[in-house]
Amino acid sequence: MANKSLKIVIVGATSGLGEALAIHYLRQGHSVGITGRRLNKLTSLQQRFLGRVFIKQMDVTLAGQAVIQLNHLIDKMEGVDLIVLNAGIGSINHELDWKIEQQTIDTNISGFTALAMTAT
Repeated sequence: MANKSLKIVIVGATSGLGEALAIHYLRQGHSVGITGRRLNKLTSLQQRFLGRVFIKQMDVTLAGQAVIQLNHLIDKMEGVDLIVLNAGIGSINHELDWKIEQQTIDTNISGFTALAMTAT
């Protein structure tokens, strides 16, 4: 029985686990949509796997825009089978600087929740 090729989106694929998952799925022959803030990282991966990588620059801290961008990516891929919400941050904040905490909340809670609701 042949393996079915899937269409997968990975939000937060410019480094770490997200990038590794994208490469893993691409090597298995799947089509992968990737998002992240760093356009150069997205295009670099797209060039390595021509024709199977769809990119959308995205900042999940801008939840409303991120939802629109995710929908555009899904449309560009003509639907998807799996969405991996991998974007997230964490910082040591000894000074208890609110700006640092706000960015964590905007990414890990607001952005994640908005994208999770879109993915369902």
